[in-house]
Amino acid sequence: MKKSSIITLVCAMCLLICFSLVSYFFLQKENFYVQVNFANDNYNVKWDELENAETYQVFINGEEVNSSNLSSYNIDEYLVDDGTYQINVVAYDEAGNKINEKVLNYEYSASTEKDFLRKGTYYINGEYEDYVIENQEELEKLVWHTILYRQNNVNFYIALGSNITNSNLNQLTKNYIDTYPEYDAVNLGFAKYAKFTNSNVGLLCNFSYYLNEDFTLNHNNIPARDYKEYNLEKYDYEIDAQYILPYETATPTERTFAIDEVGLDEVVVNNTEQLFMAVQYGARPVFSDPDSVAAKVYNNAREVLKQINNSDDLTDYQKALNIYSYLGNNVKYDYVLYEYMTALRNFSIRSFGNYSAFYLEGVFLDLENQYAVCDGLAKAYTLLCRMEGIECFKVNGEVITNRNENPSREVGENHAWNKVKISKNPELNLAKDTWSIVDVTWGTILVSENALIAQEKETKQVLSYLYFLISEEDLVSSDLTKYTRKVSFNGTPEQTTALTRYKNTYYFEGENTQKQMANDFYIESVEELQNIMKYAENKMKDSGEEVFIDIRISTKNTELQEKMKAFFNSANSELGRKNWYKDLGILTAKVESIVVDGSQKVFDDYCMIFKFA
Repeated sequence: MKKSSIITLVCAMCLLICFSLVSYFFLQKENFYVQVNFANDNYNVKWDELENAETYQVFINGEEVNSSNLSSYNIDEYLVDDGTYQINVVAYDEAGNKINEKVLNYEYSASTEKDFLRKGTYYINGEYEDYVIENQEELEKLVWHTILYRQNNVNFYIALGSNITNSNLNQLTKNYIDTYPEYDAVNLGFAKYAKFTNSNVGLLCNFSYYLNEDFTLNHNNIPARDYKEYNLEKYDYEIDAQYILPYETATPTERTFAIDEVGLDEVVVNNTEQLFMAVQYGARPVFSDPDSVAAKVYNNAREVLKQINNSDDLTDYQKALNIYSYLGNNVKYDYVLYEYMTALRNFSIRSFGNYSAFYLEGVFLDLENQYAVCDGLAKAYTLLCRMEGIECFKVNGEVITNRNENPSREVGENHAWNKVKISKNPELNLAKDTWSIVDVTWGTILVSENALIAQEKETKQVLSYLYFLISEEDLVSSDLTKYTRKVSFNGTPEQTTALTRYKNTYYFEGENTQKQMANDFYIESVEELQNIMKYAENKMKDSGEEVFIDIRISTKNTELQEKMKAFFNSANSELGRKNWYKDLGILTAKVESIVVDGSQKVFDDYCMIFKFA
């Protein structure tokens, strides 16, 4: 045989052997059949047993989840989010050599109640909720959470007996969006809000958000041309911090807060709206980005509390009072932004929803430059109280004007305030925990030459304690002639009680340190009015500094009511005012007055601030 023929034969035999080996392994791999079966509410990956295989390993998305000699494995716990899962099954012989492998791309979409329970939970209103909707209230919570976290296309499962059907799902979802406090952050122009995708599986869809997670715009971002055209500079009123408050002389103290206690729920937050909602319902925030705006806001709020509540021995009442005082004496109501929106006749979230005045950023992002409107102030009060362990909610509603003057022409304006729970306290005669109303916004008033101190030429923001710990009866009394409040969102249904500062703050003269009603700031007789005015005059003379007293004057005493009528009748006459003060025994001090609620628009009493100089 020729040499060339031998070489040809050997080559042919090699090719035949190679082809046989390749064919053998190729056929063997093809015959290694792997699939995912769904039966009896379970997902199992199954494969054909191979003759020489001793063990099999299962990998899901590159992570080993099982190693055994069985030919199937339950993968329920690994299928959580909808999407494509790469499933690898690898066969090994007795010596540990890999003899075969199969890769399967499995498209998973949750479809059963068990699937949606496995998705986990989300945190809303102080509770963890799952994605199985058993009633309409649970659907509302899911809608709110979806808005808060700026999510679209959130799947959920509608349980049998929920009374939610394909015909009412859209309308229910729209109604829940409308009741959300910041509902108009969602574009209501879309026709569909939720729908059934198949069987009992629902899908929230077509949410379009006007807001992002950047709430850092302020009135400095108003176009310069508009700023000048609408003369907005004049609305940037300064704060006249008139009170000697506990925190002003306190040394900041390193302390832990109630929110640091072990055992609290921890909720991951990405923006300050999520921070507010988590803390409002008793959770401790965990920041996805420690350098985020939300983290900075939270850390600055902690620094504020170290300054104003620098002792663990303070009562809930004292802490709540210091928080009210801090906000009223440091945060300017953003009249510039308000007047700009008024001039444009535009109060839409779409246009102004990212301005910091509506959020925690307005108060805590820059502690040297603090501006907020009612929503931002109410959120800030809630945050600080909750960090101290004091239950507090932001309440959203409307202020209705002209209610009794002409009911057919009532005008509603959006507003936000707080409800806060003060723990039982013998000094306040509280036998049980008690809810009261706080409104920092309405507690701050503007003082101008037309309104109050006769010699005051510049309008300033002044804090009064008129709206600190009051009751709903104070706001919605039978004698109300100007304002009422319509609540659209209330964190707690409990009734409220007045724990007014005026009845729980005392002045002491000489060695007398006994707390007596005759020495509080709620004036119920002409004698009490004389006493507190003389106290203020003497304090002014002793200290050589201006002295301010913020008092509430009862109208139930006939003699006192006549005294106050005489004051208002002489208010425009300098001689008349001097004679009125002289009649009370004030001879040396120059006295000026601020009428906080002298017209009794809301309260039955006269509420006033007097300055002695």
